[in-house]
Amino acid sequence: MADESIPKRQGVELRRVLLDPSPPRAAHAFGWSRVGEQFQIELGYLDLQVVGELLKNKKNEGEIAGTTDWYITDRFILDTASVERLIEIVKLLSEEYERFKKAQRDAIAHAE
Repeated sequence: MADESIPKRQGVELRRVLLDPSPPRAAHAFGWSRVGEQFQIELGYLDLQVVGELLKNKKNEGEIAGTTDWYITDRFILDTASVERLIEIVKLLSEEYERFKKAQRDAIAHAE
């Protein structure tokens, strides 16, 4: 894991402690809602085969292809300070992802 992915909080370095040693679960769907002055984040997964079938059978652009279940595996309540930290982490993730995509494009262009 890259160092920049480990959050630092007010000059304190955090050491990752994995409480559940099982492999990570897939997350395909993310949502949030406001709960008073806090925010609830929900993470989960979809049956991608069902989603693929629904999209394949969709007849018109803009039409709802159908309904499938979103299996919510984790929910978190965040105060506003936590939301701000999450936004900063997502910005870093976005920057790293853009570098990753560029490296992939460069590798493909180099291979051709």
